[in-house]
Amino acid sequence: MYRYKQELGEYFYNFNKKSKNALANFKNILNAVELSGHKLYIFIDEYDAGINEALKNESILQSLKNNNKNEDTSVRCKIELIDNSFKQFFSHLKDACNMGIAHVFLTGVTPVVLSEFTSGLNISEDLTTEKEFWDLYGFKKSEIELLLDKAFGNSLSNIKERLITWLKEENDRYFFHPKQPEGIFNTAYVLYCIKKFMKQKEELGNSSDSSVILNTLLDISSDLNTLPSQTTLDLIINNPLGKSILSEILNQSSLKLKKYVKQQFQLTNICKLATDCISLLSFMFYTGVFTYKSGSYELQIPNNIIKRELIAKALKIYN
Repeated sequence: MYRYKQELGEYFYNFNKKSKNALANFKNILNAVELSGHKLYIFIDEYDAGINEALKNESILQSLKNNNKNEDTSVRCKIELIDNSFKQFFSHLKDACNMGIAHVFLTGVTPVVLSEFTSGLNISEDLTTEKEFWDLYGFKKSEIELLLDKAFGNSLSNIKERLITWLKEENDRYFFHPKQPEGIFNTAYVLYCIKKFMKQKEELGNSSDSSVILNTLLDISSDLNTLPSQTTLDLIINNPLGKSILSEILNQSSLKLKKYVKQQFQLTNICKLATDCISLLSFMFYTGVFTYKSGSYELQIPNNIIKRELIAKALKIYN
């Protein structure tokens, strides 16, 4: 906040002082902004990171999946602490927005958090599945072509389409709205691949054989950072409904939804994933395991990367 010392003037606080209460410090910031007559624009990236991290805690995860039966006091306290901290934080944000002090824009992977805070930030608008925002979540084919041109110029013009086809099969076909005009590519994986392509190109020398060039470029390892998390896979594969859902979609290539994808999840109701098919399918949709099928509200596995991970994980568990 030191960079805003001049703007806050006499209302500037020494926010750099160590305090055990981050929520109190945040409230002080909001008060200072209000008194100074300025506005605060708050951008929160991966607002659900704390919850997703908590799900990696085995005791918390088991407690949630077992509907909190026979949980010990320490686990219950951890869940309540997460719950209360987020409620207080978003409650402060809501007050600031209602008073015209702040504007908030937040992004995340799953809508696991917001529904938990109906008394917190229930004034927010969810843009995730709105049709006009579909191309914000990944690269379009035209953008892939531009990236390849920037990286290689005309040197790979004869195999560019084949590279795009490979990328499409590996990590394309994400549809966040069934009526979006084309599927989109996983941004992080595309950038990883192009970086690897550039490195592999150095090994080609003066080769002009398109088959040799293509095989050399595609001889790359998977990016572990863009694969579905083990927590997500465990929640799905170990789920009583998971086996039947995976069997059906692998045999039929798509699943029909009886209801729309759920817009939100509650942290304390993740146990519903084991009993409510729509909740589990929605969770799989938001974590990138499933996506819409183009032109319909059916769900499908988006690409080869996800299919391989699901099959490998399922084979280990289901033998």
